[in-house]
Amino acid sequence: LKAISYQLNFPEMNLAPDLTTRLEAIKSLLAIGEFELIEMAAQRLEDHRNEPVIAEILDLLRDRRFSEASDQIGTVLAEGARIVRWTDPEIALLKAELDKLAEDVAGVEADKAEIDHLIARFRAAHNRALGEKIARLLKLRMLMRQFTAQAAEDDPEKWEEFKESRKDYEDFSRDQKVQNEVDKKSDWDLSADEEKELKKFYRKAARDCHPDRVPPEHVDAASAMFIQLQDAYEAGDLETVRKITRQVEMGIFEPNNIEGRSEEEQKENLRERIAAMRETLDKARSDLEAVKVSATYETISETEDWDGYFAERGALLDDEIVNLEDELETVGVTEEDERPG
Repeated sequence: LKAISYQLNFPEMNLAPDLTTRLEAIKSLLAIGEFELIEMAAQRLEDHRNEPVIAEILDLLRDRRFSEASDQIGTVLAEGARIVRWTDPEIALLKAELDKLAEDVAGVEADKAEIDHLIARFRAAHNRALGEKIARLLKLRMLMRQFTAQAAEDDPEKWEEFKESRKDYEDFSRDQKVQNEVDKKSDWDLSADEEKELKKFYRKAARDCHPDRVPPEHVDAASAMFIQLQDAYEAGDLETVRKITRQVEMGIFEPNNIEGRSEEEQKENLRERIAAMRETLDKARSDLEAVKVSATYETISETEDWDGYFAERGALLDDEIVNLEDELETVGVTEEDERPG
């Protein structure tokens, strides 16, 4: 029973689901000319090269005889080629458990990615609305403390206060330049439907290319793709997220030469990946809870009208700025009077 049996060219037969998906995907890629992806998808068929009809298709693709390959795939899909494989039920259960855990991880990480993006948008709006006012307030506060320190002459506490205020101003000015670059990524040029599509594809790809889900031989490639996926999502790059989703749908991270592994080896490998995925899920949930209790997210959750919130904060900053300007004018200090401390 555990032997693999193949039967071909029966008038009414069914392809194994995984093989059907791969052949249909390759035929679709041939139709739209995605030749780089075709080569990658064809590589995943090599495990079935001992089947003559699959070997013929692979040879046609290798020889760049794409029209003939497409016709042959169409024939195979139409006529059917049954590949009956006995599988230990425990392997199927372990695979299902791994897939469910991967789905849970992808869901939690996607929720966090959405919150991270919301926070980035809020910070960008905050920077645009209040950044210049905060910078001016910090500069005026630094000048006032510099005057106070100079007036106190040898009072080390006053000089320390001045140095701290100068550091606050310089740090903010430097960080604001970095923030301006970060802000550009938060402004997705997407419609509501495109944003919805971006999130849907991100969740799917994040599940299928997560480094803890894939077999050991694919971990490095999956890790690189996962980072690329996260960067694309952060930037609202829908086309790249779509492309990555198509790639993982080709089954590029499925185990190589699985027929050469014993069932016990397969089960042990799956158990290890499940254990790693459970750790990842625990960490993902912890990270999500941490960002949910952050001060910025709590502010966002409590603020329906961002413009109104920024206007209120801006008015408070304006009052502080005016008060400091009046104090500096009273003591005869101008912004050109800044001296090294």
